Amino acid sequence: WIVGSGVPTEIDALANERIKVIGFVPDLSEVFDRCRLSVAPLRFGAGIKGKILTSLGYGVPCVATSIAAEGMGLTHGTDVLISDEPAEFAELIVELYENGEKWEHISDNGLALVQRKYSLEQFESKLAYLLHELDLDRQKLNE
Repeated sequence: WIVGSGVPTEIDALANERIKVIGFVPDLSEVFDRCRLSVAPLRFGAGIKGKILTSLGYGVPCVATSIAAEGMGLTHGTDVLISDEPAEFAELIVELYENGEKWEHISDNGLALVQRKYSLEQFESKLAYLLHELDLDRQKLNE
């Protein structure tokens, strides 16, 4: 399944009996409840990639390029599989799909990482800390 808005015509042309080009999906739970893994073969991008965190948050392991995984504290072989070489990337997809033990290891660790670093509670805690620090800075300026 190829999911996401703005599907280029070259990708749309790949659709066949085995490759489903879905496009935009308003509720990703419908997708992640039905798939075994996700892939993020990004060649460019910056910051946190929501597509990876969303997948891991559903307990769906991900195979990604180093660009896709950068800046999120992900570790190859622990909570995600990473490769920039096309043949190796494909091999990792097959291995993760077929190896139940590895799938469970990556799934469990990816979900734990999201809960530990990117959960709503973590963001609330960080926001509260930042607001507190800003208030302290404001108080110092007013002194």
